[in-house]
Amino acid sequence: MSKVSSLQYKNKDFSVTNRDKTYRNLCLMAVVSQCSTKVRRKSSRLTGIKNIVRKKYPELSEKEVTKAQDNISEWFGNHKDDSVFDSYRSQLPFIFTIKQEVSEVVENSPVDEQPTVTDSEVSMVHQYATIGAKQVETPSGWKVQF
Repeated sequence: MSKVSSLQYKNKDFSVTNRDKTYRNLCLMAVVSQCSTKVRRKSSRLTGIKNIVRKKYPELSEKEVTKAQDNISEWFGNHKDDSVFDSYRSQLPFIFTIKQEVSEVVENSPVDEQPTVTDSEVSMVHQYATIGAKQVETPSGWKVQF
């Protein structure tokens, strides 16, 4: 029996139809709680989920609380970009790391810091591509995947 299906018999909040909303709300509670403590703001993981689950769902056994915590943590890892967390991103920078696209980094870098590609590197990459290489790293540090 899956982790979700065993929990849904204890509380309907963990059913397939309700779990997304439940997990979002529980994660939001954990984020708000973590923002209120200076020390916990420096953590790179969302903390306090287990305690929140214990308080909100006292009917769950310790084993079920741990299952719920695992499910919620996994959900949070896959949904960090959810807009409900936007106002907390700056307060928890180690959890909500800023991801920049490579093109943004290159476009926003000063011209003298932008990497250059020589004609010989282009020729080398082309040769490796024609012989069926999957990946090549150029002498100037470019990593090219085919």
